[in-house]
Amino acid sequence: PRAAYRSSCSLTWEGGRLTMRYGSVASHGVDIVSSLLSDDRFRVVYRPHPRTGVHEDEFVEADKKIRGLITRANAGEDGPHFIDDTPFGWQLDAADAMITDISAVAYDWLTTAKPLIVTLPQEPEAVMPDVGFIPQMPLLSADEAERTAEMLGSLLNDDEERQRLSAWADFYYGDRTPGASLARFVHAVEQVIEERDRAVRVADPVGEQLNGRPKGGTTVRRPSVLKSASRGLKFIGRSFDFAATGIANMAAQSRVDSHLINSSDSAMTVRGSEILVSTMAGPHDINLIIEWLPSLERLNKSHSVALLAGNHRTYEKLRELTTLFTSLSPDLHLQFEQANLNLRELTHRKVRHAYIGEAEDDRWINNRLRAFDAVGVEAHIDSELLFDRLIDFPLQTEIVSPTFGEDAESARAGMIAALLPTRQPSGDSNGTPVDPSSGTQQHSSSSRIARRRLVR
Repeated sequence: PRAAYRSSCSLTWEGGRLTMRYGSVASHGVDIVSSLLSDDRFRVVYRPHPRTGVHEDEFVEADKKIRGLITRANAGEDGPHFIDDTPFGWQLDAADAMITDISAVAYDWLTTAKPLIVTLPQEPEAVMPDVGFIPQMPLLSADEAERTAEMLGSLLNDDEERQRLSAWADFYYGDRTPGASLARFVHAVEQVIEERDRAVRVADPVGEQLNGRPKGGTTVRRPSVLKSASRGLKFIGRSFDFAATGIANMAAQSRVDSHLINSSDSAMTVRGSEILVSTMAGPHDINLIIEWLPSLERLNKSHSVALLAGNHRTYEKLRELTTLFTSLSPDLHLQFEQANLNLRELTHRKVRHAYIGEAEDDRWINNRLRAFDAVGVEAHIDSELLFDRLIDFPLQTEIVSPTFGEDAESARAGMIAALLPTRQPSGDSNGTPVDPSSGTQQHSSSSRIARRRLVR
């Protein structure tokens, strides 16, 4: 009898957007499982992602077909094969080989250095890694999926491939011998404690009582009872405010979901705008956008601007202040705050992303700025501050600033217009934008900040 290999087929879902559509259940799944079931060397453990099919019917149909194939195979003499819905982890030890798509499972499996096949996404907009082991892997295309058993069989006896995967595992995880990672963690904790002790020498309370004074270094003072109580009350107040805001947001969203989807203002039904301003923040966190609304409305006279709000209470507030809720399909995407949900918008590659920083506060300068194509800063904020705060800040990131020689609205509008990528606005024969309301030429009021390389 032939040796039976347990092969785990762990395929991810279709993703929430095209740029992350790595799932291969619909494109590869049926052919992969059919190929493995046709070879009596293999026992299949099929483990689809729990969200498989939440967006695409073709994933649902493919999953049904795969489950049917396994059920019929188990009814015969082949098998046993398994449909796995248990937590992930035990498969790393139990399986002899893994077939998966570009997901965390591939990196988890890498620790075993056992045979691995990774599928090639069929979605052309899926963002592919350009560093690490994935670009070095011979990814399995949908056309090759029917040869999975043949390819896996050759990998099981390929010592050279096993050594290559082992080298990548060492690259990502270091020494993988039992206990090595725990030893590294303990050593790192000890280093941090030693550095803390050198930086801050905690006073000895007993020594202070005996000698009447602290034993050198910086005394760590406990806050008074009143200060502690005050901080506690403030925390409780913020917690209640946060909870009340969350409840109000959910209530508002539940009342208007169907209205928003069918609304003529909805970005889901209308398209065609150069500049997109999006916010996923609540109504208490949009003061900077409100401050910029006059400039955005002035800019809208020469460049179409659309405003997108992910929170309905924010939408209601902004709807009272502006008419910029129009259409969508932008060249430029502006963000004014760093709500976590904003970051998902940065995965859209066919639009230029710019972040507008606050003038009075520099806490917005952080590593999230690396994800943007451009950053707008007020003139009195030194652009070198970005390079001082963020080591190896991308040199290709454009930094622009408004020149306040004219009124602030025009200066800021000009700065945003300068951020537009390639599309030329309508204008006179020289290409100078024309304000439709006045017929006068508009001159760019932005100055692009010269950037120098910093030697670190």
